[in-house]
Amino acid sequence: MNSGPPAQPAMASDLPPTEQATPLPLSPMGTARLRRPQTLALVAAVGIPILVIVVLTVRWFLNPPSVDPDRADAVVVLAGGSGERLDHALQLMERSVADTLVVSVGNEVWNDSARVAEICGEDPPFELVCFQPDPDTTKGEAQTFAELAEEAGWQRVALVTSEYHLHRATLRFNRCFSGEVLPVAAPAGIGVGNLTHEWLGTIEAQILDRGCD
Repeated sequence: MNSGPPAQPAMASDLPPTEQATPLPLSPMGTARLRRPQTLALVAAVGIPILVIVVLTVRWFLNPPSVDPDRADAVVVLAGGSGERLDHALQLMERSVADTLVVSVGNEVWNDSARVAEICGEDPPFELVCFQPDPDTTKGEAQTFAELAEEAGWQRVALVTSEYHLHRATLRFNRCFSGEVLPVAAPAGIGVGNLTHEWLGTIEAQILDRGCD
């Protein structure tokens, strides 16, 4: 016998506190599944930039693109290094890669300064041009050389510098010199100081100062 409207099911909010559903705690496996995407994102955020820096360091400073030229209008060697730059340039001259050796003397005293001064005061069996870059920077060397090249009519140059310096030097010379630049790496060790200097200089050349003027 129907004594009234059907009873409505009790809602969770209508139940006494002791009868309300209590959420089950996550198992350790469930917690690990929730944390895994966060961990992967953190690893990617940290790992990818580090990987990029490592790859660029190898590509730009430890093993930059370099050629073994057969012939050029001139061989230019940049100031600095520990003697490896001038040695490598002289080896190219012994192979008759060019008739002219162009030497950046630089304004600062460096490991091979005395030897460069001695060579620039000699009368070698090839044409020798020694110049003071203005300003005394890689960019200044590129600017000064470009002026010399224009006067002499050089169209193909073998650019010799330390391995770790070659990438940045090639950037600068390609922007200032209208001819062909053949990058030639002189093998050299690299310390933290040189590496830091090259990274900062490359960032400047790639982002902050992309011109030649």
